[in-house]
Amino acid sequence: MKYLASSLLRTKARQWSAVVTWAAILLVLSLLPAGRIPRIDLLDDLLSIDKWVHALVYGVFAVLLYLPLRNGRIFGGLWAFLLSSVFGAAMEWLQYVSNTGRNFDLADMIANCFGALIGYLLIRRYTKNKRNE
Repeated sequence: MKYLASSLLRTKARQWSAVVTWAAILLVLSLLPAGRIPRIDLLDDLLSIDKWVHALVYGVFAVLLYLPLRNGRIFGGLWAFLLSSVFGAAMEWLQYVSNTGRNFDLADMIANCFGALIGYLLIRRYTKNKRNE
């Protein structure tokens, strides 16, 4: 039993360190000065790749948040979605108030929430499949 508790604690610590690391990466990338972000004009024209990148990174963030929150909780996936969405909105607000040359973009915030929703839906599908096994 002692080994199981120790193993769970290490696993939980790893899960939270993945969440914190990803949040730090998002924070740094979200607050980089505008002039330091590489421009890829061709990709910008293709279905606004920027919005898909926002959706992807916040979807990953929601899934990473779910890992330490799932522990028998019914609403772990919902909490992961909400926390990821709030974090995405906070990053847009920080861009607005910071002096980095970045601007608040409602479309980015929507893409962040959309990605978190996709992450949540993947979590739901995964947990539903696990229950049916």
